[in-house]
Amino acid sequence: MEYPKRTLTPIRDILAEILENRNSPLGQGLYPILRIWGQVTGKVIAEHARPVDFKDGELKVSVTDPVWLQEMIYREPEIREKLDLALGRNIVRKIAFRMGR
Repeated sequence: MEYPKRTLTPIRDILAEILENRNSPLGQGLYPILRIWGQVTGKVIAEHARPVDFKDGELKVSVTDPVWLQEMIYREPEIREKLDLALGRNIVRKIAFRMGR
């Protein structure tokens, strides 16, 4: 008896689908933001600031030094708007910046 051949789906594709699904609780967390962070902020900012947590509409971002902390606070409305646009929905209510990596 010959069994039909089935193609296997790589686990990374399955996880990506779950994490990017807007209806999935996991798809509403930090992962979608991490995927687009560098595109939204640009390479230079992404080297000095990185998202570390996202909960209840508040994104927490860690920055490398006080100069970047000030810069990011100044750019917060712009970054929040770009994130929402890239995500296709108004999800980021506030961005809180802190020192550390």
